[in-house]
Amino acid sequence: MNDAVSKKIIGKSEIQLFYIRLDAGKFLYTISFFAKEGRYKYIITDIYHVGVPGTNFGSGGVIKNESPDCRKTELPQRLWIKHKNKTEKHIQSLISNLNQYMNETNVLDDDNW
Repeated sequence: MNDAVSKKIIGKSEIQLFYIRLDAGKFLYTISFFAKEGRYKYIITDIYHVGVPGTNFGSGGVIKNESPDCRKTELPQRLWIKHKNKTEKHIQSLISNLNQYMNETNVLDDDNW
């Protein structure tokens, strides 16, 4: 969603996960971005893992879970922690890149965009 009047952008994204080349599901999340003259803020919410139907990789649920929602035979604790760490690093990188970009001077040439 892109609302030019309220200067708000809301998007959904995912982080694909693998375990030894096998699809191990993905973490989904929502990012909301708000801008005002000279200021901005972002909110990242709804971070949760979905497994792969028909495989041994179950859904872990929300990232704050200490243990996955599914049975540990479907998603072992060590793999759950590994997936959470990868996702947290990915989101920290996203935040770092966003902050770096927003703190640079960016001038749009209206005739050449």
